[in-house]
Amino acid sequence: SDLNLTDGTYTVDFFLWFRYQKEVARDDIEFINVAQDLGLGDPIREEIADDGTYTYRVYRLKGQFKGEFIFENYPFDQQDLKIQFRQREKQREDLVFVKDILGMRSSDILKDHLLASGVLDTSQWSISDVQVYPNHQINDSNLGNPSFFDQDTNIEYSQFNVDISINRNTASFILKNLVPVFIIVGI
Repeated sequence: SDLNLTDGTYTVDFFLWFRYQKEVARDDIEFINVAQDLGLGDPIREEIADDGTYTYRVYRLKGQFKGEFIFENYPFDQQDLKIQFRQREKQREDLVFVKDILGMRSSDILKDHLLASGVLDTSQWSISDVQVYPNHQINDSNLGNPSFFDQDTNIEYSQFNVDISINRNTASFILKNLVPVFIIVGI
């Protein structure tokens, strides 16, 4: 909601959950494209298996995110609304984020749910696609360690992404903006 093309911001209200075997520091989750600081806070639900095989935590988050909007195809533009996060301290060999195939809905169901929620102005925009995927972020740095000065050092972090693609409704744009211009020019 609150899509602001001028500022390049949008508000997202969502659930984030983790299932894991070893403890993950909650305060080390970093939202990469957040416009305002967004911490996880306390989970709304937590479950630890009696045999210790897994821990499950779910959080409800609402925050403002920043997008990189491209207007070169305006008014036929498509914009991507993203949520991206990673763990600050643990490198990829210690922690990998994966899509929850069992617990998440398919991209089509997510898209339908977003449309039904009414948070996006459907007279202006339509949701064309929802992608949920992990990848990794590479930092080429030796972190100032003298023993690595003459070596290639890459630090890889696991990253998780949600990408919601929206298209401007051109028919609505033409009716709202161009028809009145033609009428005024005609008069």
